[in-house]
Amino acid sequence: MKPLSQTFASATLVTTTLFGSVCLGTQAATLTGEYLSKTSGRKVSLSLISLAASSSGATEEPIPKLQTRHSLMIHNGHVVIDAIASDSTDALYDDLLGLGLQNGSKYGSFVSGLLPIDAISSMDSLSSLKFARPVQLLPNVGITTSQADPSMRANVARSTFGVDGTGVTVGALSDSYNNLNGEADDIASGDLPSDVNVLLDLPSGGSDEGRAMLQLIHDVAPGADLSFYTAFLGGQAAFANGILELAATGSDVIVDDVIDLAEPMFQDGIIAQAVDQVVADGVPYFSSAGNNDRNAYESRFRRSGEFEPIFGAELHDFDPGAGVDPFQNVTVPVGEELLISFQWDSPFFSVSGGDGSPNDLDIFLFDDFGNPLAGGIDANLGGDAVEILSFFNDGSFGTDRFNLAISNFTGPDAGLMKYVIFGGSSVNEYDTASGTVYGHANAEGAESVGAAFYANTPEFGVNPPVLEPFSSAGPTPILFDLNGDRLSTPETRLKPEIVAPDGTNTTFFIPGLDVEGDGFPNFFGTSAAAPHAAAVTALMLEAAPGTSPEVIYQTLEETAIDMNAPGVDFDSGYGLIQADRAIGALTGAPHEKVPEPTSALSLLTVIVGAGSRLRRKPQAA
Repeated sequence: MKPLSQTFASATLVTTTLFGSVCLGTQAATLTGEYLSKTSGRKVSLSLISLAASSSGATEEPIPKLQTRHSLMIHNGHVVIDAIASDSTDALYDDLLGLGLQNGSKYGSFVSGLLPIDAISSMDSLSSLKFARPVQLLPNVGITTSQADPSMRANVARSTFGVDGTGVTVGALSDSYNNLNGEADDIASGDLPSDVNVLLDLPSGGSDEGRAMLQLIHDVAPGADLSFYTAFLGGQAAFANGILELAATGSDVIVDDVIDLAEPMFQDGIIAQAVDQVVADGVPYFSSAGNNDRNAYESRFRRSGEFEPIFGAELHDFDPGAGVDPFQNVTVPVGEELLISFQWDSPFFSVSGGDGSPNDLDIFLFDDFGNPLAGGIDANLGGDAVEILSFFNDGSFGTDRFNLAISNFTGPDAGLMKYVIFGGSSVNEYDTASGTVYGHANAEGAESVGAAFYANTPEFGVNPPVLEPFSSAGPTPILFDLNGDRLSTPETRLKPEIVAPDGTNTTFFIPGLDVEGDGFPNFFGTSAAAPHAAAVTALMLEAAPGTSPEVIYQTLEETAIDMNAPGVDFDSGYGLIQADRAIGALTGAPHEKVPEPTSALSLLTVIVGAGSRLRRKPQAA
């Protein structure tokens, strides 16, 4: 590759074309000029600006050729947003209702819902608004297989202890339940009970992953009652309120398989707070760990002496040694989307209020000629320390190799930066293979669940069980409290704590993926593992009603089959859960001798030696 100075020198005319002399429609040109200054006080993210400009009939988007808005959630002329109140959340909610907000939801400083696309340009004038961004939610679906009942010995538990989940309600959050109109057939075939309590479903466009999750729960705990609430009809406020609504309507166990890309990495956001609230009220909560393996990068910001050509900000040096390299080469396969959540060690205004982020970092994707192809370049100063980068390789670029770059536009250099890649893209150099579990799956009250292919478990002849290669790992340190104050010692939580099987047969999900060739599709990923763990908990709660979440978690962990290297670890936690052992340990009934769990002392020593502290959930007295 050419030296950066030569690369960007040859790109100057391209940059001028991209950001100056292209003939834009009036609205798009105005938005571009104001936005690129980063000093106009604009409150609306570039992705929303781009969407509004292109929908208004402008001949070009605000930044031509710079991809900014893949994966947005758009329904019938509306886009799902998260809006953050400058002061009064109620005032912002009323103002957005006046702009046509539908399915509005409030939590903390957040207002979520579906806003008419043609109302985006009106948001900047709202004094009640601090900033607004689109919502980008992903279900944690992976690639492989599971027959969970024998893998978790849930069949043995049901017969040995006479339990099937009767009297227990399991609530699930995912994308949709019956958008594909398959519920009636599932009820007729016995794959679902006839009385699923659907509190809120997505109107259209969902994959019905929620219904697939409920099928898995029904297989393991056929006597349990089931509830569903979509996490996709709003942003973080709607997600948090859905958790509370499931608990308020009688769910004894809650499970989700969703990540909001803008959830804080280094601080507990509002979804994590809602999880902790229901757990404190006695409801165990299981969250899929994710399917991102260790596809993440962490570093402090190192000044390179090189500057990007858009805002003129200094670039990060990816080379940790004596050399200087402001580019990190990545592969984005043709036909796939690169989707990155990039964050740094500054508090979120949306969590803490106050001064918000004291710095503004950006992340870019360049080609080998220095042309910017995509970027997360919102104005973060005083707001949230997060940028979302999305880029779709449609094959027109003639390559699958691209270059990431990170810059500090203003403020102090970050002491810790982190990005997580979602999807099939990969890092080719300077890979730190860092933890990918973050957000509410990293909440102290949540039990984060990794995945193991059912055929790679002892009941199918593989011992110890083998972790799915895509199953997300920890850790992600918590650096700030809810007030935005930096913790004197970072808090490192053991995530994931447990593993459950994936790949179980369903009637329809995932379409076309039939590993056994038996005519039934297989459901892969931690999205399948998490509901299996929730279903085992339903069996445990029938056997021992009123057991606290802390004791449920501890029992699952201490009776799990160890995986990977001996002892707990940040890839598989305590290992593969076993329903019969867990119920036996919980009830004190005779059961197979449970091996003593390996001490976490070595792990604790490593973490404390690194200047952090390992945080386990508080144990019941």
